[in-house]
Amino acid sequence: MSRCSEFSTHKSPEPNSYDEIGTILEKIVMLQKNAINQEISNERCDFGSLGSKSNDECNTRPVTIFTGDIAPWTCPISRDIDSCDVSHERTCILRIEKVINGVATFRALKEDTGKLLTTDSLITIKLTSISAIRCLKDTFVELSI
Repeated sequence: MSRCSEFSTHKSPEPNSYDEIGTILEKIVMLQKNAINQEISNERCDFGSLGSKSNDECNTRPVTIFTGDIAPWTCPISRDIDSCDVSHERTCILRIEKVINGVATFRALKEDTGKLLTTDSLITIKLTSISAIRCLKDTFVELSI
């Protein structure tokens, strides 16, 4: 089963409105930090919490983003690629790393035998370019990169 088709989608209420999506992404970043640093786990949001007390030690809430097309947005899983050739291995599963000044940075995640692995591929996207996000099932991802 492809993770790119699971779970609910959050759509921005108006074209070019990034407040709702930005708020959701910021809360996901907070949850992921709380899962890693349990000292600040008393901060809560309406999405629930990640981490050992609540979710089998999950530290990541993967997302899929949409930029206006029907299909999920994809990116290369390696930054070693020297061209924009779309035939290289790509993913639609991302981990939000940070949100600053209307811009979000995502890390590409790679599926391998039912697990998600981090990659060295980081993508920065203006929040005004994102029309919808889909939150996938919370999971544990080794954060070695």
